[in-house]
Amino acid sequence: MTPKNISQWKIEKSAMSSPIETRRRGSVYRNTTPRRAATVAAFKRLNPCPSTGEARGPCPGWIADHIEPLCAGGADDPANMQWQTVEAAKAKDVTERATCRALRAPVTKN
Repeated sequence: MTPKNISQWKIEKSAMSSPIETRRRGSVYRNTTPRRAATVAAFKRLNPCPSTGEARGPCPGWIADHIEPLCAGGADDPANMQWQTVEAAKAKDVTERATCRALRAPVTKN
C-alpha cells in the first residue's frame, strides 16, 4: 500500500499483520493507530456538537476524543468516543501519552 500524505504526517502500512508506522520528519512511532475520519463523522452524527448543535462541521471549543486511547487497545468506534473541551482534552492527552509510552516500552527480563 502506498503512503498517504496527511499534512506533515505520513501513515504507512506495509502488510495487514504488521504494525502501523507513523512517520513525522524522520521519526518513527511503532504500534500507533491512526483514527479514521469516518469514525469521527459517525460519532458527530450520533452526538451533535455541544456548542453548535450541528452534526457536521467544526465544533468550536470541543474535541471528539476517544475514552479509552487507541494505543491502549481502545476501539476506533463511536461508542468509545466522547465530547471534551479543548482544555480537558489537552490535560487527558498528557496522561494518555505517558500510558502509551509505557505500553510501547520494551519489556526487560531479569
